Amino acid sequence: MKKKTLTLFLAATLPVALLGGCAATPYQPASASAMADGYSDMMVGNNVYQVNFKGNNLTSRATVDNYLLYRAAQLAQQKGFAGFTLMNATTDDTDMVDVTPAIGRGLYPGFSPYYTLYGPFGAYDWNPWTTANWDNSVDLTSVNNYDAHATIRLTNSAGGKTYFNAADVMSRLSSSVKMPG
Repeated sequence: MKKKTLTLFLAATLPVALLGGCAATPYQPASASAMADGYSDMMVGNNVYQVNFKGNNLTSRATVDNYLLYRAAQLAQQKGFAGFTLMNATTDDTDMVDVTPAIGRGLYPGFSPYYTLYGPFGAYDWNPWTTANWDNSVDLTSVNNYDAHATIRLTNSAGGKTYFNAADVMSRLSSSVKMPG
């Protein structure tokens, strides 16, 4: 009886666990790993912070930029300031192209039999997973990862075109911020 319950539990939770990795990066702190997605911040001077947000390949540039601003506003409020001044900001775009052989096209997609051809020089084996396709077709998939960085100065005095009121930023962006879970 316990084996059946465990099997049903795994059958119900495994697809959810596998699909959980197929989502845009939520608003969360980055873990200690250098490759972790999420936000991080570090004090670099008197009320001056370096704020970062790194998204995965399913996170849009707009989301990465908005999460960076949201973190800056949250940090200002946590430290007791009304807002922050954006000293500089950049968003890095890492473009990668994934190249995979185009296997199994035609009437039966995914069907890839093994072939052995005989000719004047002997037998030639063709395996679609280890041998290039006869027509050398490939699927190209472009993958973008965005990583936003900003240096901010926490302040209580409004002024300048790069000043942001923390409460305004958080209220405007809160409906689009996706928390983990």
